[in-house]
Amino acid sequence: MVQMKHSVNMRPPRGPFTSIVGMESQEDFRLLFRLAKILHRTDRSLPDLQKHAKAGEVMCLPFGLHARGFVELFLNFDMPQMYFFTRGTGPLPEERRELIRRIRQDVDCSAVILRKRAMTNYLHPDAIYEEYRAPVAVADDTDVPVEVAQHVLKRLKFPAWDQLDPQLRTDMAAAMAIELSIKASRRMTAERLAQRDPNGEVAGWLRSIGKFLNR
Repeated sequence: MVQMKHSVNMRPPRGPFTSIVGMESQEDFRLLFRLAKILHRTDRSLPDLQKHAKAGEVMCLPFGLHARGFVELFLNFDMPQMYFFTRGTGPLPEERRELIRRIRQDVDCSAVILRKRAMTNYLHPDAIYEEYRAPVAVADDTDVPVEVAQHVLKRLKFPAWDQLDPQLRTDMAAAMAIELSIKASRRMTAERLAQRDPNGEVAGWLRSIGKFLNR
């Protein structure tokens, strides 16, 4: 592939953006915004990412299912970039590994693979229980949206999860992921995040983004 970045000095379409952050979905960003705000209150050196995004200082864009096309386009922009990929379960597909290698070839760009299954795995079980009365034991590999949806269905006396159409289960899990990013995230605190993220993974992401913003 031709490395356009070094032959054509492309710029973002508008605004004073100085860096780009990419995530797989809007709910991923919603959760990261909330966690960043919590951490910013206790450590002012960590950026309030949503505030910087609203100010037009960082471009925060979800790349959804079209990661390759999204990344190949924006890697041409001459600015620092950071992309987040969910780990999921099992090995990453070869296409995804190739894309991550491509991103990491650029000195100004980085690709982060979550150490947990997904962003919802950074939620504390108490935050989930307070919102949904669902006693989910959140571990790094728990499918949190599915577990919460199952508890909600049981409490409402709906048909059991395994009796539902597979596509309906997929849709319900996706809708629950969105709900968790909006509602359960509001129940998070610095103490709860520290319990789910004892190694400070989220703070490390924000510290890297902060370096971009302070250039």
